[in-house]
Amino acid sequence: MPTETSDNRSGAAVRAARLAIHRTGADPSTVDGGWWPRSPDAAEELPGLVRALEPRFGTVGSVTLNRAKWIGRPRRVTVGGRTVPLEWTVTLDPALAVVAVERGRLEILVVPPSCDRAVAEQVLGDVWRGTSLPPAEILACC
Repeated sequence: MPTETSDNRSGAAVRAARLAIHRTGADPSTVDGGWWPRSPDAAEELPGLVRALEPRFGTVGSVTLNRAKWIGRPRRVTVGGRTVPLEWTVTLDPALAVVAVERGRLEILVVPPSCDRAVAEQVLGDVWRGTSLPPAEILACC
C-alpha cells in the first residue's frame, strides 16, 4: 500500500476537481461544499481537491476521510511540492471530508464517484445554494 503520492508523478496532470462551495450570503448549510471525485482512489483525487480549495481558502493543512469509501489510503499527498497529511478514520461520516485550511475547517460532502451525472450535478447545485439536510439525506438520491 502506498504511503505517499505526488501530483506530478510520471508527469501525470492533476484533473480539475468537480467541486461546489456553498456561496457566501446564501441560506445556511449543513456542509461547506460538495465534491464529486471521479474514482475512490484517494491518491488520484485528493491533489485536485487541494488545488481547487487553496486559492479561496489558503493552504490546506490536512484532509480527514473515512476509510470505508476509499482505496489506496496514502498517509500524505504532495501538491505543488508541498506535503499535505491525510488522516484516516472510521468515526467520520463516510459522506464527508474534513479539510483543515488557514481560516479554519471545511466540511465537504463527498458525492460517490458512481453517482449518475445528472444527480451528482443536482446535489452539487443544492450544496452551492445551501441545504439544511444531513449528508446522508443529501446523498440518498445517489
